[in-house]
Formats: sequence, structure tokens, C-alpha cells
Amino acid sequence: NEPELMKQSQKIVILSFRGESPLRTVVDEAQIFASVAHRVTNRIPNTLFLLDGIALPLDRSREVLARHAARSKVIKKVSTLLAGINYLDLSPLPLRDRVPYYSAADFFLTHEGSTHHRVGWLFPHIPGYLLTGDDRPEAVSRWHTNQTDHRNPGQLSANPKSAALPAEANRALR
Repeated sequence: NEPELMKQSQKIVILSFRGESPLRTVVDEAQIFASVAHRVTNRIPNTLFLLDGIALPLDRSREVLARHAARSKVIKKVSTLLAGINYLDLSPLPLRDRVPYYSAADFFLTHEGSTHHRVGWLFPHIPGYLLTGDDRPEAVSRWHTNQTDHRNPGQLSANPKSAALPAEANRALR
């Protein structure tokens, strides 16, 4: 029962997956997210993770469908790594049905791109951490922060290929 699971959760964390892509892909994305989920759950057992990714645009082009399939593959892989952890897969939902889940989140960990924008634009008070495959993560973080909320620079961080739990998560998940 999703509403009951949401009510019973001490913290809610969005994990958003890009899937295999030639653009800005983080190596071993599923393993990084699973590692973070396990560490957070060890500290806060009642944490609920919302698995998210790209929302399908209406055009359903071959490229979009391929990206959706890649993201679905990563979510399937990570769900097998999340044994014993509370999670909901939001990826089959249309974007409009995901927004209420986003509003309940305490923190987000996302790939560089549209999911950060959805959470950042609509709920700039929710702190987040951006995973990027770019060689200049600080520049990526500044650019995305400027796109979403000038009042809170620094709430978003970027770190390529790292499973380290960021300081932002430690503050948000107390």
C-alpha cells in the first residue's frame, strides 16, 4: 500500500537513474545507488526510496524508447540489489503522477539532467546531489544550481563515479 508506506517512512529519498547512455553516464550507476541506499538504510531504517528516471515524451521516438529501456534495465538491476529496502518504482507513472511523490522527498540523488530539473524547479527547498560523468563536477553543479534556484547556491553537488555519501545527504537525512 503506497500511501501507507509513505506515511510510515522516516525519510524519503529520490534515486533517479539515467540508464546506459552515451551522454553524461556514471559508471556502475546501479551499484552506486544501491550502495547509497544500503548505507542510508543502515542509519535510518525506515527510509523509503523512490526510483525514478526519464519520463517518456509523447513523441515516442526510437531514441526516447531506447533511453527508457536503458533506464528500465538499470532500475531492474538496482531493484535486485535493494533486498530488504523499502522502495517504490515511479518510472511507469506519467510525470504528472510523480510530482506528489517528489513533494514528499527529503533528499534526491539523481543523474545530471531532467529529473534534477523537475525536483529543483518545483521544490527548490529539497536538497540534492547530482551524479555526473563530466570531468568538471563543480562547474556542472553551479550550472544546474543556477538553472533552478539562485537563492540556494550549493545545495546541489556533483561528484563523478563516487558512492560516497555527500555532506548534503548527511545534513538532510538527520
